[in-house]
Amino acid sequence: MRKKYLSALLFGALLFASAGTFTSCKDYDDDISNLQGQVDGIKADIEDLQAQISAGKWIQSVTPVEGGFTVTISDGQSFTIVNGQDGAAGAPGAAGADGTQITISEDGYWCFDGEKSEYKAVADEETTKIKSPYIGEDGYWYFYNEEGTAEKSAYKAVGAAYAVESNGGYTLYLPDENGEMISEGIFLPGEGASITDIELTKLGYAQADVLNIYKTIPFTFKKNNTGMESASNWGGTKTLPADNSVVYSTSQLGLRINPVEIDGTDVEYTLVASNNYVLSNVTLQASEYKELVDNSRAFGNGLYTLKMNNVVLSQNDAQALDNAIATYKDKATFAVNADRSVRSDYNVQIKLVDGKALETINVKGAEEGTAKAVNVGSTSNEFTKEGVYKVNTGETYTIVANDPSALYDMYFVVSDEVKSAYKVQFGANGAPTFTVGRNPDSSSLEAKFDMDVYTAANDGNVHKTTITISLTSNIPSAGEYAEITKDVSESNKTFGFDLATMKNGLANLETWMLNVDLAASQNTFKLYKKYENGETKEEVSNVMGGLFTPKFVDANGQATTDVNKATNVTVAIDNSKAAAAGVELDKTYYLKVIYLSKEGKTLTYSVIPVKFTAPSLSDLFSIREGYLVGDVINAYFYTSKNTNKNIDLTRYFRQVPDGVTYNLDDKTTVVTDDGKNYTTKGVLNAIDSDKKIATLVSTKKKDSQFERGYGADLIINATKDNYEGWKYAANSGDNTFTFKITIKSPIVEGTISPIGSSSIIVKANDFVNGARITGDQVAGFDYNGNQYSIVPDFAKGTAEDGNGKTKEGWHKNPQIKTVELEKDVDRYIEKITAYPATSTKDGVVNGYFVVQGRSLSNTQTVQVPVKVIDAWGYELKVNVPVTIQVGE
Repeated sequence: MRKKYLSALLFGALLFASAGTFTSCKDYDDDISNLQGQVDGIKADIEDLQAQISAGKWIQSVTPVEGGFTVTISDGQSFTIVNGQDGAAGAPGAAGADGTQITISEDGYWCFDGEKSEYKAVADEETTKIKSPYIGEDGYWYFYNEEGTAEKSAYKAVGAAYAVESNGGYTLYLPDENGEMISEGIFLPGEGASITDIELTKLGYAQADVLNIYKTIPFTFKKNNTGMESASNWGGTKTLPADNSVVYSTSQLGLRINPVEIDGTDVEYTLVASNNYVLSNVTLQASEYKELVDNSRAFGNGLYTLKMNNVVLSQNDAQALDNAIATYKDKATFAVNADRSVRSDYNVQIKLVDGKALETINVKGAEEGTAKAVNVGSTSNEFTKEGVYKVNTGETYTIVANDPSALYDMYFVVSDEVKSAYKVQFGANGAPTFTVGRNPDSSSLEAKFDMDVYTAANDGNVHKTTITISLTSNIPSAGEYAEITKDVSESNKTFGFDLATMKNGLANLETWMLNVDLAASQNTFKLYKKYENGETKEEVSNVMGGLFTPKFVDANGQATTDVNKATNVTVAIDNSKAAAAGVELDKTYYLKVIYLSKEGKTLTYSVIPVKFTAPSLSDLFSIREGYLVGDVINAYFYTSKNTNKNIDLTRYFRQVPDGVTYNLDDKTTVVTDDGKNYTTKGVLNAIDSDKKIATLVSTKKKDSQFERGYGADLIINATKDNYEGWKYAANSGDNTFTFKITIKSPIVEGTISPIGSSSIIVKANDFVNGARITGDQVAGFDYNGNQYSIVPDFAKGTAEDGNGKTKEGWHKNPQIKTVELEKDVDRYIEKITAYPATSTKDGVVNGYFVVQGRSLSNTQTVQVPVKVIDAWGYELKVNVPVTIQVGE
């Protein structure tokens, strides 16, 4: 924003103080010093506004409210400026009434709230800025005449808030608290006054031209030299020039403005010569320049096209414009002036040429191959198809000129009978569009009628062109289907939709009923990935007849192709074909059915959005809660035959899906019982397809019988990319289930201890000859306190010679491989022998251990190492106290 507006805005900031009301004229009528004192007094209030000024903000709008105005800034903030709190009441415009807006009409006169006055807006010859009216000391409005002299008007400014819009901004006049008007206005810059820079470019076929600045830019005025034919019954939106009036139009300029945030379409542009002469009756308008930015909005990049729309000038005004163009012809002496506030370089070179002739017209969007552009003034020829256009009922079509710059006005008509029978509608406000609402003959698919197109061209010629509108067999449907969601895991493997939605939206239901062939239509179903702007895209192959089988059914669900009985469509799903189709879950697809006529032509179609869902992988696992400790599955080896270090997942889960891949989380660090950190990567060799965690560990820890993964909280990621062939959506997380599990031996995590006392008691007298240790004296206990026999309890095998070992197969518990008793460290025990269980007629008699040693003088308790080797090779070794009792 230019700094020349800063002081005015700071002055205006006083109006925003605290309650946002204007206080008193006497606060501001002394001098600049007193004003500065007031500014200092509300410094905090104006700092925000100062920051906005520095950031390049501008006034977006000034809107009347009760007692004043709401001023909206370009960043969306708004402030309310109202009359003094004690402003005098009175006539309209006094305190309490809405603020009054003073603007300039299209023909150049000042208007009060839209009501035109008799005073014309005139520009200063030196600056070309509009000389705005002001309030005199006597309280009346003063306007400038064409000689530039201020004249007192009949309008008195009494107790009202006024906003005068001119020169790219707004000048505010407000009353003081006594209702007396403050004569000095406050200028607030709008969009035009906030433009800091304008650059003009040449528009051509090369997009690069819009970025190149030219020293000389041609700008052509096109004139109707001959005088357009006048017609009293002309039906267009414009009046045909008469009485030697002349039509003018122009070529286009490329426009680039800064700051780019400003919406250049809200600014008025004029052409001003280097001597400050403003080309009269010439106002240019900016439009979005779309080509360079892929049809996106220009607002925000500063690029626009600039031209003058068609204008009709009287003979005198036309002559004046011709003379001015002749005077400045071939001289690059003009600049573009934005809201009379900022100018471009003086590089526009104007010239005058005859208006263009209109050669052809066409129907945009008509069925391809039915017609081409037709010469204006001609009549359609059905034999050559010239001027015959095929259109669909219910769709809107536009009649276009081959060169839009040659067209002054256009309208078209059909007979009243045709308009009524075919429900023909033309575009609102003269838009060059038409819509055929219905086909009046339900038994005929391709009706036709004539349309007369009247065109007035900028070369002065008026033509009547007759074209033929031929209806296609298409019957557009307005029926819109809501999205269907289908869970493919349900036992009911069908989904469907009703025909009523489509029928209720048909423009010509009777025609459809008479001509449709449902049997043929049953073969038109297709599935698509996209549906954009009324078009389906990216067909999914291998669907129909495989994954999906559609059919028309009646109200009882029975298959039928009778149009009078069919009420619905059902689609059967075969999940075994989903993998071949490659369809994804939780993604919207579009099922399209084309309804064909008995001749095989398209009547209409329906598009039904459908989304397929299924349980996520995590939903397919069901943990047995009894094995959970916190959020970790407490898993222990279990075996009845083999001794592999396997964990059967079905033991810990009620439900485990097939085809799942299991991997350890390789980003997690675990601490094992030796106090060292390990990542879990590599701890498991495999998890096989039998749903078993196989070969728990791969590498043993140093100086330990345990492998790295033993006893750690392992994080396992189970993944599966599909549900019965239906692919889980990418990045949805539905294809992953993560669980924690710790894996241990039930034997090693248990203990061994005496039964019934703290020590195993043997008598010293027996000890010399050999004392028995039986299962009644000692037992093993697994991780959960379940007791198992340390002594042999299975009658199989033979004893080993005097070394205290039991052989494999001597224990009923399949988790026990062998049990060993070792001698105490003081060697009180010299020999340990294991005896097997025996089979008798009364059943199995458990075995026992015999310990033997030298005679002792007094009772002695020793620690006997008892070692259990489990089925997986792990060892549990516990020192069990044995008391050798003397004298008992």
